[in-house]
Amino acid sequence: MNYNHNIKPAPNPNPRPKVRRAVGPKISKKELRRLLISLLIFFSAIFLFRLFGLALLIPLIPIALGLSFPKWYLGRKKPSAKLVEIIAWSNVVLWALPPLGLLTNCATIKFAKYFELKKRQYLLLGYGGLVATIINIVWGLFSW
Repeated sequence: MNYNHNIKPAPNPNPRPKVRRAVGPKISKKELRRLLISLLIFFSAIFLFRLFGLALLIPLIPIALGLSFPKWYLGRKKPSAKLVEIIAWSNVVLWALPPLGLLTNCATIKFAKYFELKKRQYLLLGYGGLVATIINIVWGLFSW
């Protein structure tokens, strides 16, 4: 038998594909940290809702509304400063009704950001009413 050792093998018709990295947007460390914090907040909210139920969810709704209302209201064509005053001074009475107290307190604190002349007054009314509302909530929870 005569073997020729100088012959090169034929190329493979189906070569093994190269491994490619996933194509997509690169995430910075800051964005990754925000994503992880968001996931932590999401899963802790689920845990807290399972643990406390509506007792925790009911105060969160007025807080969210109170924080979003001032930006929406002041973005309108003709916002009334009188309505802002009424909301701010209603804290004096509405701390006794916790959901309404939370709503007006958060709105008043947020309004303080937009009104420089009355910022101190709104912050005092907002935080004072917030403390009174939280004391009222705690008192109501432990009084039964």
